[in-house]
Amino acid sequence: MCGRFTLHSSANAITEALNSDLNISGQTISPNYNITPNQKILVCRATRNLSRELVMMRWGLIPNWIRSNNLKFNMFNARSESISQKPAYRKAFRYRRCLIPVDGFYEWQQLNSRKQPYFIRQRDKSIFSFAGIFEERIQEDGESMISCAIITTTANDTLQPIHWRMPVIIARNRYRAWLDPTNDKPQKLLAFLQQYDSRLMEAYAVHDYVNNPRNNDYRCLQRRNEHHH
Repeated sequence: MCGRFTLHSSANAITEALNSDLNISGQTISPNYNITPNQKILVCRATRNLSRELVMMRWGLIPNWIRSNNLKFNMFNARSESISQKPAYRKAFRYRRCLIPVDGFYEWQQLNSRKQPYFIRQRDKSIFSFAGIFEERIQEDGESMISCAIITTTANDTLQPIHWRMPVIIARNRYRAWLDPTNDKPQKLLAFLQQYDSRLMEAYAVHDYVNNPRNNDYRCLQRRNEHHH
């Protein structure tokens, strides 16, 4: 499960981390500390000539057989265990994969009567990328709508105490192969959907401030002080 993440790095840092071009003319990328499903998010995909571009996509995959923009069909997570079989994901997994750049994500730990939010990131605080799939469809108004989902797997040792699922994180040296649309053998692709090395990650408790999706500033990331416990 992954339902919230952050991307507050600069546009330059993001394009550099993904070695990609920005293809969102006229849109500025503002820092986002509390990204929720159904928002437009920045996503990296391969272009026709196999370079990379960053485009805006709606987070919440709408399968291409859904004709209206009926949002109750949107899926913001796709389970790695069933992605190569499920009709909603199968084709996108083979031919339309993407990377979703983030600098961290949130997960909630169930404690008796409340849920404690945690922020999870790379130990070196660098930008990293979730594995994603996307669909593009022409809406009734003729506009193109691109929607995406984040692929999830079982939690690694860092996440395990907090939550049992986590997003699939693609290591940087595998970006090219993951994005390559000619790489379309499901068995080969499933090998990418591993747990990420927990030694490279860290998690710390944050305030309930992040629970409200309208709160979107650096306070979402602030550590919960020890004396709050």
